[in-house]
Amino acid sequence: MMYLLGLLNSRLVGFLYPFVSNKIVSKSFPRLSVRDIKKLPIRNVDLLVERERQQHDRLVQMVELTFGFHDHLAGTKTDHEASALQRQIDATDKQIDALVYELYGLTEEEIRIVEGAK
Repeated sequence: MMYLLGLLNSRLVGFLYPFVSNKIVSKSFPRLSVRDIKKLPIRNVDLLVERERQQHDRLVQMVELTFGFHDHLAGTKTDHEASALQRQIDATDKQIDALVYELYGLTEEEIRIVEGAK
């Protein structure tokens, strides 16, 4: 579940979703449908293959870390503390994106396209 959550919240899937969806996609709150999600190229991993298992486990670990940061962010008492946690969330999100790019075997040029899309 955490693996899938990491994929669905990655920049790559955010980039691809408008291409598989026939709905108007809003940046603030996209309308998701099961039919559209089924069209996404979800990368299955073979947990019996060591490298793929390690990639899977690292992605799950990063998603769980992000959840922990968000839990702490909700309870912050100062702007400084909230800002520090937000930087950690942003850094973890970048690590998740890098792992997803690796899982999908994206080239540097493809990553630039995904990263450049707004």
